[in-house]
Amino acid sequence: MTTVSGRAATRRKLAINRLRERRPLEPAVVSRFLARYQVPIVEGSRCTFLFRGEADEVRLVHRIFGLPERIPLRRLHGTDLWYLVLELPDGSRVEYQLEIARGGRSERINDPLNPRLAHSPLGSSSVCYARGYEVPEWTRPDPESRPGSLVELTVPSRALRRACRVTLYLPARFRRIARYPLLIVHDGGDYLKYASARTVLDNLIHRLDVAETIVAFVYPGDRPRSSRWSGSSTGTAPPRAGSPTGSLSAAASMSR
Repeated sequence: MTTVSGRAATRRKLAINRLRERRPLEPAVVSRFLARYQVPIVEGSRCTFLFRGEADEVRLVHRIFGLPERIPLRRLHGTDLWYLVLELPDGSRVEYQLEIARGGRSERINDPLNPRLAHSPLGSSSVCYARGYEVPEWTRPDPESRPGSLVELTVPSRALRRACRVTLYLPARFRRIARYPLLIVHDGGDYLKYASARTVLDNLIHRLDVAETIVAFVYPGDRPRSSRWSGSSTGTAPPRAGSPTGSLSAAASMSR
């Protein structure tokens, strides 16, 4: 991603606006433009989303609160380049896809110009990092944090009429004679796989942000994954609203 400092961004026109002023605007000029920048182009608080290709319409599909769910891109006259400029808060992270309409049909795809992807139980989506975004340090392994352990269990359930798989997180200093709060996490496998749940718990407990806690990651039975985001011809979909890691952190905080 190409990021321009806030001061420089106020002095210069946006990259896409400088491209619009070029004459003649030949395909080679567009190709050189795309080779120069990483997409989305971040210039101060403004992010430029791009798509190159023949289409009737192109829309940005996202979950940004307060904005329409689908925002149309504009076609740069005389080219096959589409663009959209959005102002994003500093430090924000946006997951999105592009909806391409051709001949009365549409498909939803990840941004082919952006290699950054986020993965969720429902598929993958492209990611845009606004100015100043940093991966939360409490989601990364801390060499000073003692790792807890994961224990696999099978628990019979009369109510569900099946045996339930449970992955039990035990804090690093777990003692059988001690009493601990219990946090139950539904769809637990997703939190372990996609939200770095074990690392988050290790860090929160090490930093005394939450009490030493036993966490039961409960797995669902056989059921289809359903979402209004599903059904794209590419099989990809933006993840559910909200951050699994953030939800886990909030739930763990309540267990103190």
